[in-house]
Amino acid sequence: MCSSDLSALTFTGLLSERIRLGDSVVIDGWYSNWSIGTPVLDPYTKAWVARYGLFALRRDEAVYFNTRQDVDGRSFKEDCTYAISIEDQPGEWWSLTVYNAEGFLPRNADDHLSFDAVKAEELQTREVVLSASKPTGEKIGWISTSGAGAFDLTFRVYLPTPEAIKAPDAHFQLPEVARVSCVGGSRP
Repeated sequence: MCSSDLSALTFTGLLSERIRLGDSVVIDGWYSNWSIGTPVLDPYTKAWVARYGLFALRRDEAVYFNTRQDVDGRSFKEDCTYAISIEDQPGEWWSLTVYNAEGFLPRNADDHLSFDAVKAEELQTREVVLSASKPTGEKIGWISTSGAGAFDLTFRVYLPTPEAIKAPDAHFQLPEVARVSCVGGSRP
Protein backbone atom coordinates (compact mmCIF):
# COMPACT_ATOMS: atom_id res chain seq x y z
CA MET A 1 0.00 0.00 0.00
CA CYS A 2 1.47 3.35 -0.97
CA SER A 3 1.25 6.61 0.97
CA SER A 4 -1.38 8.03 -1.38
CA ASP A 5 -3.63 5.07 -0.53
CA LEU A 6 -3.18 5.82 3.19
CA SER A 7 -3.97 9.48 2.60
CA ALA A 8 -7.12 8.52 0.73
CA LEU A 9 -8.18 6.24 3.59
CA THR A 10 -7.59 9.04 6.08
CA PHE A 11 -9.37 11.60 3.91
CA THR A 12 -12.46 9.38 3.52
CA GLY A 13 -12.60 8.76 7.25
CA LEU A 14 -11.84 5.05 7.01
CA LEU A 15 -8.60 5.62 8.86
CA SER A 16 -8.12 8.23 11.56
CA GLU A 17 -4.92 10.25 11.54
CA ARG A 18 -4.52 9.24 15.19
CA ILE A 19 -4.74 5.51 14.47
CA ARG A 20 -2.26 3.82 12.16
CA LEU A 21 -2.90 0.46 10.52
CA GLY A 22 -2.27 -2.41 12.91
CA ASP A 23 -2.23 -0.14 15.95
CA SER A 24 -3.94 -1.16 19.11
CA VAL A 25 -6.56 0.96 20.74
CA VAL A 26 -6.32 0.76 24.52
CA ILE A 27 -9.14 2.11 26.68
CA ASP A 28 -9.19 1.46 30.43
CA GLY A 29 -7.29 -1.83 30.08
CA TRP A 30 -9.36 -3.08 27.11
CA TYR A 31 -7.44 -3.70 23.87
CA SER A 32 -8.55 -3.71 20.24
CA ASN A 33 -6.62 -4.15 16.99
CA TRP A 34 -8.11 -1.25 15.04
CA SER A 35 -7.23 -2.75 11.66
CA ILE A 36 -9.56 -5.70 12.29
CA GLY A 37 -12.70 -5.30 10.23
CA THR A 38 -10.97 -3.21 7.56
CA PRO A 39 -9.87 -4.26 4.06
CA VAL A 40 -6.21 -3.53 4.87
CA LEU A 41 -5.84 -6.29 7.47
CA ASP A 42 -2.40 -7.93 7.45
CA PRO A 43 -2.15 -11.67 6.56
CA TYR A 44 -1.13 -12.74 10.08
CA THR A 45 -4.16 -11.16 11.67
CA LYS A 46 -6.35 -12.60 8.89
CA ALA A 47 -5.01 -16.06 9.82
CA TRP A 48 -5.77 -15.39 13.48
CA VAL A 49 -9.31 -14.31 12.58
CA ALA A 50 -9.76 -17.46 10.46
CA ARG A 51 -8.53 -19.62 13.35
CA TYR A 52 -10.66 -18.12 16.09
CA GLY A 53 -13.51 -16.53 14.12
CA LEU A 54 -14.20 -13.95 16.80
CA PHE A 55 -13.59 -10.87 14.67
CA ALA A 56 -15.41 -11.62 11.49
CA LEU A 57 -17.45 -8.43 10.98
CA ARG A 58 -16.42 -5.16 9.36
CA ARG A 59 -15.56 -2.36 11.78
CA ASP A 60 -18.67 -0.37 10.81
CA GLU A 61 -20.70 -3.44 11.86
CA ALA A 62 -18.90 -4.27 15.12
CA VAL A 63 -15.86 -3.39 17.17
CA TYR A 64 -14.24 -5.77 19.62
CA PHE A 65 -12.34 -5.08 22.83
CA ASN A 66 -10.56 -7.69 24.94
CA THR A 67 -9.11 -7.81 28.42
CA ARG A 68 -7.45 -10.49 30.52
CA GLN A 69 -7.07 -8.49 33.71
CA ASP A 70 -9.18 -6.77 36.31
CA VAL A 71 -8.89 -3.07 37.11
CA ASP A 72 -5.93 -3.82 39.42
CA GLY A 73 -3.99 -5.70 36.72
CA ARG A 74 -4.65 -9.21 38.07
CA SER A 75 -5.42 -12.03 35.63
CA PHE A 76 -8.98 -13.34 35.61
CA LYS A 77 -9.50 -16.66 37.38
CA GLU A 78 -12.51 -18.94 37.50
CA ASP A 79 -12.45 -19.18 41.30
CA CYS A 80 -12.86 -15.42 41.76
CA THR A 81 -15.96 -13.24 41.59
CA TYR A 82 -15.95 -9.97 39.63
CA ALA A 83 -18.33 -7.02 39.42
CA ILE A 84 -18.92 -4.92 36.30
CA SER A 85 -21.12 -1.93 35.57
CA ILE A 86 -21.74 -1.27 31.87
CA GLU A 87 -22.44 2.25 30.60
CA ASP A 88 -24.26 3.30 27.44
CA GLN A 89 -22.16 2.66 24.35
CA PRO A 90 -21.90 4.56 21.04
CA GLY A 91 -23.65 1.89 19.02
CA GLU A 92 -26.90 0.00 18.57
CA TRP A 93 -26.18 -3.04 20.75
CA TRP A 94 -23.42 -4.44 22.97
CA SER A 95 -22.42 -7.78 24.50
CA LEU A 96 -19.87 -9.06 27.02
CA THR A 97 -18.66 -12.66 26.69
CA VAL A 98 -16.23 -14.87 28.62
CA TYR A 99 -13.68 -17.06 26.77
CA ASN A 100 -11.26 -19.64 28.16
CA ALA A 101 -7.49 -19.40 27.70
CA GLU A 102 -7.73 -21.20 24.34
CA GLY A 103 -10.12 -18.55 23.02
CA PHE A 104 -13.26 -20.66 23.13
CA LEU A 105 -16.45 -20.58 25.18
CA PRO A 106 -16.00 -22.49 28.45
CA ARG A 107 -17.70 -25.85 28.63
CA ASN A 108 -20.44 -25.70 31.22
CA ALA A 109 -24.18 -26.22 31.44
CA ASP A 110 -25.01 -22.83 32.95
CA ASP A 111 -26.19 -21.19 29.69
CA HIS A 112 -24.86 -17.82 30.90
CA LEU A 113 -21.62 -17.18 29.00
CA SER A 114 -22.52 -13.64 27.99
CA PHE A 115 -24.58 -10.62 28.96
CA ASP A 116 -25.93 -8.11 26.47
CA ALA A 117 -28.05 -5.00 25.99
CA VAL A 118 -31.25 -7.03 25.57
CA LYS A 119 -30.69 -8.93 28.82
CA ALA A 120 -29.82 -5.65 30.57
CA GLU A 121 -33.12 -4.19 29.40
CA GLU A 122 -35.07 -7.28 30.51
CA LEU A 123 -33.48 -7.27 33.98
CA GLN A 124 -33.42 -3.47 34.15
CA THR A 125 -29.78 -3.56 35.28
CA ARG A 126 -26.35 -3.04 33.79
CA GLU A 127 -24.66 -4.49 36.86
CA VAL A 128 -23.04 -7.81 36.02
CA VAL A 129 -21.43 -10.46 38.22
CA LEU A 130 -18.86 -12.87 36.80
CA SER A 131 -18.58 -16.01 38.92
CA ALA A 132 -18.47 -19.80 38.75
CA SER A 133 -21.82 -20.12 40.54
CA LYS A 134 -24.99 -18.10 40.11
CA PRO A 135 -25.42 -15.28 42.61
CA THR A 136 -28.62 -14.97 44.60
CA GLY A 137 -31.20 -12.41 43.59
CA GLU A 138 -33.73 -12.18 40.81
CA LYS A 139 -32.51 -9.17 38.87
CA ILE A 140 -28.80 -9.81 38.69
CA GLY A 141 -26.85 -9.91 35.47
CA TRP A 142 -24.61 -12.97 35.56
CA ILE A 143 -21.89 -14.44 33.38
CA SER A 144 -20.77 -17.92 34.36
CA THR A 145 -17.03 -18.51 34.57
CA SER A 146 -17.49 -22.17 35.51
CA GLY A 147 -15.03 -24.26 33.49
CA ALA A 148 -13.24 -21.15 32.20
CA GLY A 149 -10.02 -21.50 34.23
CA ALA A 150 -7.85 -18.47 33.42
CA PHE A 151 -10.17 -16.52 31.13
CA ASP A 152 -10.53 -13.33 29.16
CA LEU A 153 -13.46 -11.11 28.24
CA THR A 154 -14.60 -9.75 24.90
CA PHE A 155 -16.78 -6.65 24.79
CA ARG A 156 -18.49 -6.03 21.45
CA VAL A 157 -20.30 -2.93 20.28
CA TYR A 158 -22.43 -3.49 17.19
CA LEU A 159 -23.13 -0.74 14.65
CA PRO A 160 -20.81 1.74 16.33
CA THR A 161 -21.22 5.40 15.44
CA PRO A 162 -18.81 6.85 12.87
CA GLU A 163 -17.55 9.27 15.53
CA ALA A 164 -16.67 6.36 17.83
CA ILE A 165 -14.78 4.61 15.04
CA LYS A 166 -12.77 7.75 14.29
CA ALA A 167 -11.97 8.58 17.94
CA PRO A 168 -12.61 5.46 20.05
CA ASP A 169 -10.97 6.70 23.24
CA ALA A 170 -13.22 9.75 23.25
CA HIS A 171 -16.48 7.82 22.79
CA PHE A 172 -16.30 4.29 24.24
CA GLN A 173 -16.82 3.93 28.00
CA LEU A 174 -15.54 0.43 28.58
CA PRO A 175 -16.41 -1.21 31.89
CA GLU A 176 -14.04 -1.62 34.79
CA VAL A 177 -13.86 -5.19 36.03
CA ALA A 178 -13.38 -5.27 39.81
CA ARG A 179 -12.39 -8.41 41.69
CA VAL A 180 -14.77 -8.86 44.62
CA SER A 181 -13.55 -12.10 46.20
CA CYS A 182 -11.89 -15.45 45.55
CA VAL A 183 -12.52 -18.93 46.97
CA GLY A 184 -10.08 -21.64 47.95
CA GLY A 185 -6.39 -20.83 48.01
CA SER A 186 -6.67 -17.83 45.72
CA ARG A 187 -6.03 -14.40 47.15
CA PRO A 188 -8.30 -11.52 46.21
